[in-house]
Amino acid sequence: MNIARIEEVILSLPEVEKSSSFNQPLTNSTIISMNQKIPNKLKLYRVTNNLRQIDVAHKLGFTSSERISRWEMGLAYPSVVNLFKLAKLYNARPDDLYGEIHKLPDILL
Repeated sequence: MNIARIEEVILSLPEVEKSSSFNQPLTNSTIISMNQKIPNKLKLYRVTNNLRQIDVAHKLGFTSSERISRWEMGLAYPSVVNLFKLAKLYNARPDDLYGEIHKLPDILL
């Protein structure tokens, strides 16, 4: 194929609309779905093991229970290392703690 033919083919391609989804700003519904809480059973396992958030925090090497609180509320999630520490502490498997994470929309994973 010569250069003239390539240019002809390129010029015949339809224009991409400027309003495509890639160029549109985030909407409130997008932001709401991005703020969906991460489902977990951390609090259930902690309470079942008669532990307070500060107890768990200290066992993981933290001085504050803020991280534990955010994990339990589903606002953040632990690192892989901390997830395995929690599983060991609660005598559970990691997927027991976060078994329902598959219910999140793909965009959040």
